[in-house]
Amino acid sequence: MAITINVNLDEILQALKDDLDFTGNADKYIKVNATADGFEFAAVSGGVTTLEGLSGAINLVAGTNVTITDNGTDSITISSTATISDGDKGDITVSASGATWTIDNGVVTDSKLSAGIDAAKIADGSVSNTEFEYLDGVTSAIQTQLDSKANLSGAAFTGEVSVTTSGAGTTLGLTNSGSGTTLDIGNSGSGDFFVIDTNKLVVNNSGLVGIGTASASARLHILTGSTSTVGQIIQAAAGQTANLFEINSSSGSGGDLFKVENDGTVQAKEFWSVNSQNVSHYLRGYTEIRGQIGGGPSGQPLNVRAGLRVASDATNASASNNDPSAFVQIDSTTQGFLPPRMTGAQVEAISSPAEGLMAYATSAGTGDVTAAGAYLYNGSNWELMSLQTELDTKADKLITTNTQTASYTLVLGDAAKLVRMNVASANNLTIPPNSSVAFSVGTVIYVEQMGAGTTTIVAGSGVTLNTTAVKTPYQYGTLTLIQVSADVWNVMGGTV
Repeated sequence: MAITINVNLDEILQALKDDLDFTGNADKYIKVNATADGFEFAAVSGGVTTLEGLSGAINLVAGTNVTITDNGTDSITISSTATISDGDKGDITVSASGATWTIDNGVVTDSKLSAGIDAAKIADGSVSNTEFEYLDGVTSAIQTQLDSKANLSGAAFTGEVSVTTSGAGTTLGLTNSGSGTTLDIGNSGSGDFFVIDTNKLVVNNSGLVGIGTASASARLHILTGSTSTVGQIIQAAAGQTANLFEINSSSGSGGDLFKVENDGTVQAKEFWSVNSQNVSHYLRGYTEIRGQIGGGPSGQPLNVRAGLRVASDATNASASNNDPSAFVQIDSTTQGFLPPRMTGAQVEAISSPAEGLMAYATSAGTGDVTAAGAYLYNGSNWELMSLQTELDTKADKLITTNTQTASYTLVLGDAAKLVRMNVASANNLTIPPNSSVAFSVGTVIYVEQMGAGTTTIVAGSGVTLNTTAVKTPYQYGTLTLIQVSADVWNVMGGTV
């Protein structure tokens, strides 16, 4: 059997001097005599190495079955081939045929160890007491715990990383004081790049962003998910000077395709074009445009195809109220139509006015516009759109007469005239068929018996008279003829 004892002499000499004095104890293997300068180790049972300490120096002399090795670092190795029997050896109990040495309880105390052992005596002495005390409270293998942690600088995560909090504080805060990227997420798989609470915010592996949906079909896809939730709000900051919203061309900027300015003005490139399909699909129900609708850089106006409906509220704007015969329809029960208003001189100065153009003059001009009022251009002149003014400019309607001295057949020019039959004897007035004289339905003709001869109304071929009283009643008596339908006439005021 070989026994190896590693000894640091400087650390244990004092402990040996204080506690291992077995002088005169003949049944021990080692006898220790304390001297003024060190220790004397003397054999007590033959064959044991004798160690003598003189003035702090120790001489180790090998004895029978003992080998002494100098390790060169203030420590020695003492090896023995002697067999040590089991049993109580004082402060040490030997068992298992000398293979196990057990130090008795209470022999080695904190006061004995702490005075001579500190962190500097561990390993190569590079660990301080403070660093050594960090081990207090470690509950599992340190290397295993370190392997499971991410580096604070340049950390690369593998597997799943979960951050959970239950308080009101920030769950994950990212701060970047440099110029690099704060958060760079890469994904080589088929899953989404980034997800907040299932579908509140999802960035899929194609770079499409879904808010309220996990199935984004555009670069930004917003699904409100509630009939009472506003889909999107853009709110200007106090003193906002930049545009609220911009759509730029591939090489443009500043909203060159579409923009909403800080005052709410909406501008689109070139012109707005709204056809019936777009109105039905995109501008359903009540659409309200406030502010300005302006043309593009070339000054093109709003171009509306198929028709325009303007209503004062959503009820009036219902599609069921649309009149298919109207290209422009304006509905309101509380407001009217306000045409362009300008001075008479400005109305007269309109360049190349189209026939039917309407404007309201707030004052008289120097030409056609003679007074304030609504004017309509008739293709050559501006006319005041006033019924009373029109009536004032017209002469009273006078009936025209046609005097005949013999039997007579009506002609188209007799419509609205008084035909005077100045014949001394009986005579006839014939109403021709529409095939030969196409009187309009509603035509009125008056017939007077001017002479002494009675005038009889005669129906031409295919003409029907709705009475048998077809003769003038007396001299200067009058009949009235009215065509109520094609070739059908009423005769009023006659006799049989």
